[in-house]
Amino acid sequence: MALIESTELVKYADVPSALLCYKGLRIDIMCRQVFWQEKSIELTPMEFDVFQLLARHPRRVFSQREIYEFVAPDSFESSWTGITSIVYKLRHKLNADFIQTVYGKGYRFVPP
Repeated sequence: MALIESTELVKYADVPSALLCYKGLRIDIMCRQVFWQEKSIELTPMEFDVFQLLARHPRRVFSQREIYEFVAPDSFESSWTGITSIVYKLRHKLNADFIQTVYGKGYRFVPP
């Protein structure tokens, strides 16, 4: 299992079994688990997909459409506006400001 401990994305972040670690935040990609301050955070599959996408690419801004195309590539729905709701739920569940809104552009992950 690859271990990534940094506030910046490194080239091994695309390893499917990666464990992303930031201060107090641990994301186990293979097991699809998130731990914040030693507490397990329950996420839906879609919430996890959105969060791990952003966390793999710290500070990169993703539009709602880009996020939707990543988390639902085979979906025939053309609506990607639900991403706002998913981001809201992530912020509430994590009780932290890891996900920033870049007005008019999208969202980005800022490590703790």
